[in-house]
Amino acid sequence: MIAKGKMITVKRNASNKQLQSAIEDALPVAAKQPVTKALAKKLRGTNDLETSRNIFNWVCANIRYKKDGSNQIVRLPSGILRTREGDCKSMSLLVAALLVNNGIVPKFVYTSYKDNDPTPSHIYVETKSGIILDCVWKRFNSEKTPKFKYKKIMDISYLSGLDGSCAGLGAAGKGKTKVRKFAKKAGATAKKGVTAIKKGAKKVGLSGGRNLFLLLVKNNIDGLATKLNTGNREKQVNQWKKAGGDGKVFAEAIRKGSSKPAKKFGFLQKLKGLSKKKKLSGFGEVGEPVSKEVQAKIISLSTAVGSSIGSAIPAVGTAAGASGGASLGAVIIAVLPMVQEAVAKVPAAEALDPDKAGFSTPAGLEMADPEKETNPAAEAEAAEAVDKQTGGATNASGGIGIPTPLLLGGLAVAAFLAFRKK
Repeated sequence: MIAKGKMITVKRNASNKQLQSAIEDALPVAAKQPVTKALAKKLRGTNDLETSRNIFNWVCANIRYKKDGSNQIVRLPSGILRTREGDCKSMSLLVAALLVNNGIVPKFVYTSYKDNDPTPSHIYVETKSGIILDCVWKRFNSEKTPKFKYKKIMDISYLSGLDGSCAGLGAAGKGKTKVRKFAKKAGATAKKGVTAIKKGAKKVGLSGGRNLFLLLVKNNIDGLATKLNTGNREKQVNQWKKAGGDGKVFAEAIRKGSSKPAKKFGFLQKLKGLSKKKKLSGFGEVGEPVSKEVQAKIISLSTAVGSSIGSAIPAVGTAAGASGGASLGAVIIAVLPMVQEAVAKVPAAEALDPDKAGFSTPAGLEMADPEKETNPAAEAEAAEAVDKQTGGATNASGGIGIPTPLLLGGLAVAAFLAFRKK
């Protein structure tokens, strides 16, 4: 196994589906890297077509195609921008991350060029509107006609070539997993199959929770958007920004959500029910702090919320949803006054026992719109403040300082998984 720059080589038995999942899970990490954001800004055009063309032309001109051997190498943007070479999986990850940072939803397109073998052997990117960016094919908005094609839209989030011999996607290879310790600037380290959280990880630690909170608002879960819509928007947006979020996206989520009928779920009702627990001090009046015991309960409930939402949205999944739910708990504590205000509008008669398992997860949930103008410094400060408030309040995933960045750390490890050629 070789580790060099911003890449990790891993050998492991894996199915083609598992490999595709690793690519998809890597996208949120790739999109968050500072080098990605900086380059995306330079390539931004006046519309989606111009931006897509700028990204395509830059990658084709600056990244040299290099096919992987038996050892598959996956480069995050920080790696491929340093070496200026990579195969279709690393190129596609870079292209998709650049699109995301310009507010364009990408699709990963998996293709096979063999008549009798539908197993994907190549990957490229297409925008949600249908613009094709295959930097191996090197023809903008064009593709080599495949025999088989599969698409996965990446609402936020490892192959080798066009000749059907892409080493990364195919049947499972042989060999034991060998993961080398590799520290990233983002702060996550892959070590013995477990993500070790470093100091820098808190800079993105609340993003998963914010996305889940935005999803709840946009879908008007428990009438959350309706309740927030009657509050002071300026104060709400300022609270959101202090948690590192995009104020415009948050305000728009409230606008969209409040125009829809409320969807019954049970989360706000269980937060309301905290005030009835004899051993707890209650959820508190608007603007008042809550006890560490209540904070721990908020995180526990939020983790369950994430699991429930994740199970209802295949693109998220239960496990990732739970990790995002733990982060949601941290976000709620960070923006506590506005949540307290919303909970105060829940009739006392509708309060539910917070210890009762399960939620009434509605169908047809829409994904949250991606945040564009985030503030990593404010986010880090908010995450640290929550950590101090809770004193490491525990939940099913561990202390609050652990699950918050765990989602991104787990995705970072997945991003590094590439598999041996058949």
